[in-house]
Amino acid sequence: MTVEISAIPALSRTMQGEEMLQPEEVAAMLRLHELGWGAKRLAKEFGCARNTVRRYLREGGTFPFRKPVRRTAVITGWHWTGFGHCLGVPRLSCCLADLDEAGLSETFELAASAAVRMSQYVLDVTDREAVAAFPKVVKERHPKVHLLVNNAGVALGGTFEQVSDEDFEWLFEVNFWGIVRMTRAFLPLLRESDDARVVNMSSLFGLIAPPGQAAYSASKFAVRVFRRRCSMNLRERPLA
Repeated sequence: MTVEISAIPALSRTMQGEEMLQPEEVAAMLRLHELGWGAKRLAKEFGCARNTVRRYLREGGTFPFRKPVRRTAVITGWHWTGFGHCLGVPRLSCCLADLDEAGLSETFELAASAAVRMSQYVLDVTDREAVAAFPKVVKERHPKVHLLVNNAGVALGGTFEQVSDEDFEWLFEVNFWGIVRMTRAFLPLLRESDDARVVNMSSLFGLIAPPGQAAYSASKFAVRVFRRRCSMNLRERPLA
């Protein structure tokens, strides 16, 4: 499996997120400390690390103080890496979209037990109109989107002669056009973020073309080329 990332590096910083503590928050923290509030209580109140609060109080505000903020990720394809990403990153709200409603429900239950903030949506990435309308649906619950993970994909073995036109087109609709549609649909919302990323899940078969994988390899090579060109475009006009 190959992860293709568009835009600038530092994916983990984007997913975890930080924002500057506002001047009025700094003043409030100092006042509360004078009233006897300890670092543990202040950290909980202002949503930041206890050691960071201690350092801030010790140095009297002479270093940039930041507090963590919750980021929002939209992930297509609930299984494989999609679920792994949302469990592995703190302060990340996940919007999972998949055609498999039963799988979504199962993932939602697992996430609830792991204290992961998550919403689920049934979405077919081959449905042009549904994908175009999806950002509006997400925005009703999540004002901003910081990360788009295009993880939905299908596989189909067979030589070129063995794979029918219909199956070839179906595979490309999911593996390639699904990524194109989702990226186009969410770019305006991603640009509203201060630091956004697009992650496209590719494959080793996007680097090599083994026998019996004509359609699948072609789709994954297409994803890599699309990602590379988009990455250049986004550097010319950075997200946000």
